Amino acid sequence: MFSVTTVGTGELFVLPEARKSIDEWRGPISKPLMMGFVRTAEEVMPVIASLGVGIDGEHLLCLAFGSTDVHYVGELRVCAYAKEVSEPEYSGWLSLLPMFRDEPPSDEAAIAAGELRLRGQRTRNADGSMRIMLSVSPAREDEDRLRGWVPV
Repeated sequence: MFSVTTVGTGELFVLPEARKSIDEWRGPISKPLMMGFVRTAEEVMPVIASLGVGIDGEHLLCLAFGSTDVHYVGELRVCAYAKEVSEPEYSGWLSLLPMFRDEPPSDEAAIAAGELRLRGQRTRNADGSMRIMLSVSPAREDEDRLRGWVPV
């Protein structure tokens, strides 16, 4: 389980069968394209990532942490300045409200539960494949919430 003080690291790897799908993807819904893990002091949690589209039309990675029965959701977006470099950084959020199966919680409950900050750095492996190094940390109270729901 995640809490407001959770700190962790992890990695996402592109699934071999998904490489072609990533290049050809145009739609709002997709099958899982990356998998990996996040390691915290308490546990190692699996992560699945698929491509999605935000409200603003930007492409993003939709993340699910945990299992099918109980999981946490989050997202990663390419940082605006990173579009000019070859290995972009990502930033995003991870909701602290667990989801049971696919029953989405209310926005009010999600806001009350809070969120964690996600950061990602894309790197190349020796074989040319790509992975995203993840870090999880508490959201800073001195800046706007990453989702923009509640000004601090």
